[in-house]
Amino acid sequence: MKTRSLAVAGLLGAFFGAFTFPAHAANAFMGHYGYLLTYSEAYSAKPAFHGAIEVADLFPLACKGLSSRMACAKIGMVDLAVMPKTLVYAEMNVKTFDAYIASIRADAKTVGLKSRVRREKRAGFPSATIDFPGHPQALNAMILVEGTKVYYRFKYNDKAGAKAASEIANSLKEVAPHDNPPGPGQ
Repeated sequence: MKTRSLAVAGLLGAFFGAFTFPAHAANAFMGHYGYLLTYSEAYSAKPAFHGAIEVADLFPLACKGLSSRMACAKIGMVDLAVMPKTLVYAEMNVKTFDAYIASIRADAKTVGLKSRVRREKRAGFPSATIDFPGHPQALNAMILVEGTKVYYRFKYNDKAGAKAASEIANSLKEVAPHDNPPGPGQ
């Protein structure tokens, strides 16, 4: 797997220009919406689609044999969702990244959750880390990244997940960004 991933990264670099495979990474994931993520060899990705939303569970190999997602969430699992901006704007009735963040915080507040936001740049894109102190369930924090045509949402539950989500979000490269959902049979 490692050799194959490094070879893929080399090919992508040849086609898309200056691509550097980060020292911490050994695997690459090319998403439908034209982005590339790299991640540690200690992780594996399981992608799927839910309508126009591309999702990928990025889970530690230590999850193999565990009986539930909740068990994986406690040892560093990262849930990625990639959503076209047009879908987010239509479903959440927002028009900007700031409004998207405010909407998430307002939803949390309606169920009694406090939230904290830290704004920053990740891989050159505007981003926000949002956490919900005291949230009783798994996946209680997220990193949102505003891409060219889509939003990237990385959810995690623990310190290992926070570290992995941060490294993966910082590895983001948009190589052929678009917002066209997959067609039938894709």
